[in-house]
Amino acid sequence: MFFKSIKSATTAYLTCVLILISCIALFISIQENRRISLDSISNELNLVSTYLGEELTSRSVVLLPSSQQAQVFNALDKFKSVSYAAVYDSNWQLQQSYIREAFKATSLEPQNYVATPILNQQPVSNFINDTLVVITAIGAELSSNNYLVVVSDVSKVLEENTTSLLKHTLPLFVVLLSLCAAFGYALQGKLLNPLILISKFAKEVEVRKDYSIEIKTLGKQELVELGGSINSMLRTINTEYSRSRELSQTLKEHQKNAERWANFDRLTGFPNRQFFMQTLRIELARTMRNSQDLVLIYFDLDGISKVYDELGQETGDQLLVKVCERAKGLLREGDLIARLDDSEFLILLHNQPTDIMLANIVERLIKDFNVPFSLNNLVVEVTINIGIAKASDSNFNLSEFIENADIAMYRSKMLGINTHTMYLPDMKKDNKRSVLIAATIEEAIQNKEFTVNYQSRVSVDERVMGYDVSVHWDSKTLGFIPESEFNPIAVNNGKSCAISMWVVETVCRDLATITELNNAQLVISINLFCVNNDHINVLDFIKDTFSTYQVNPANIEFTLPELVYLESYDLASVFLNKLRGIGAGVALSNFGCGYSGLGYLHQSDLTTIRIDKHFIDNLMLSKRPTLVVKTILKIATQLGVQVCADGVETREQVDFLVSVGCHQMQGFLFSKPSALAQLIYAEN
Repeated sequence: MFFKSIKSATTAYLTCVLILISCIALFISIQENRRISLDSISNELNLVSTYLGEELTSRSVVLLPSSQQAQVFNALDKFKSVSYAAVYDSNWQLQQSYIREAFKATSLEPQNYVATPILNQQPVSNFINDTLVVITAIGAELSSNNYLVVVSDVSKVLEENTTSLLKHTLPLFVVLLSLCAAFGYALQGKLLNPLILISKFAKEVEVRKDYSIEIKTLGKQELVELGGSINSMLRTINTEYSRSRELSQTLKEHQKNAERWANFDRLTGFPNRQFFMQTLRIELARTMRNSQDLVLIYFDLDGISKVYDELGQETGDQLLVKVCERAKGLLREGDLIARLDDSEFLILLHNQPTDIMLANIVERLIKDFNVPFSLNNLVVEVTINIGIAKASDSNFNLSEFIENADIAMYRSKMLGINTHTMYLPDMKKDNKRSVLIAATIEEAIQNKEFTVNYQSRVSVDERVMGYDVSVHWDSKTLGFIPESEFNPIAVNNGKSCAISMWVVETVCRDLATITELNNAQLVISINLFCVNNDHINVLDFIKDTFSTYQVNPANIEFTLPELVYLESYDLASVFLNKLRGIGAGVALSNFGCGYSGLGYLHQSDLTTIRIDKHFIDNLMLSKRPTLVVKTILKIATQLGVQVCADGVETREQVDFLVSVGCHQMQGFLFSKPSALAQLIYAEN
């Protein structure tokens, strides 16, 4: 672009227009001056021709002699427009001529100016080669006419007139052009000044990025309206810009939060699995390069899911936050803790603690989590199971490192509550065995690899009151598998219901034979572990089985471990109440190992409480177990619930239990688990 602004462009256009108009006006003036000059010369030559004709003929029809003609021609010097004059006879032979000096200087021949024949005695004018030729017939007799030729070199005359015209008019044109340009420039400035102000204002807005300022518009109505529109547009832009800025800030905050929550748990603020794994991967590489080791603690908290189920999401979240605060307070500087699942956590210990330091850390975890939590005027207890692994045992492989800690943690679960286990390489073999056991349970049921054993339960006078059912598994591929091994695996893998239903059907089938050996009042106790959402199907199966084998429900008692009952309290309570509804008895085993006390007993329709063997083993050896047993018996008696002591093995234990009012006992002192065939043989 030659012109970057409206002002420069309009100035250039206006100047060009003025110059063009001036040139056109000057051209028209020159042409008009030329026309006027030609008309004047033509009239003058006609007059001169008439005058000469009269003088040459002395105002008669006779032509003057040549000497007198020369005198007449000399008078032409005063007529500057005449360049050449001559008299020709009727044959166009030159008689007399006059040539002006300036015209003589040219190489033109006078006879070249003789043009078309004269048809009458009126002058005839012709333009030939920038010359004006006037031819007049002189003499009265047409047959012997003479011709007077007068020639004017008009080019020189016109040039002189044009030069004179330019000398007089050109300054005037320049003055007028300057005045017009000055007026146009001033007018342009007045008209464009508001636009220039608007342009400067737009640049100011662009530089300052401030859309809240407004322009003060002056000038014509159109410019005022334009300024108003610009101000309105800026207000709209400022509003939208403010919104956009707020939205951008909000998006930045959301992005920051999203980046944080991508690596941290929303509820507890702990690092999540992704962040922990990335950090662990880096630490594994570092310690392997430095020939060091890492220690990983994997722990699971039991009791949290119960709070969620019974007290709701909000209360469960509050408990989890308190749990995390307590766990965080137990860490050393540099230790990293992460939440993996609802109740599972990982701790990466800093600087490879010694065995003594590791033992102190673990014991502190167990000790602190043994302290109940105060929550909304409630006292809530949780238990902890801890697995410990070292990176060197996994060859610094991340997945294997986590897996080893997980295996150790589940080994702690199998051993009992509030325990910890250090991973050993042999555990992986055990873990593979656990996977294989879980995968072959259903096939083992179909292949009849399970067998049911019965162990008697006696009264205080040692009469048989019933039998406890235990299950043995003689696997074709894995060999003998005790119930203590496969039962936790079945529970953790959702296979316990299948085993329980098989046991129920087997016992119902054996019940008629057993009652014939003793009496019809015997009660067979069957362990149940399936209290999940499948319990409805199990309940229907039990009803159908009772009907098929014509079983009196009063002869069957279903036993549930206290920990299983408390961890799934709502589901378990519904399930046990429905069992009571069909006439069967319900009992809690391993009683005394729970973590919520005895407060729930008055809410449950239990028929029997079974004191855990741990307390029986320590009777009269430790004050606390003895006091617990007495308390259980006292409360159970007041509630009308039968109490059975499990694992009785000495007479001293029998004497104590009888003295404190225990209702039933079970243990190797009275009998060992036996198959139905052995039971029949023994009774006979």
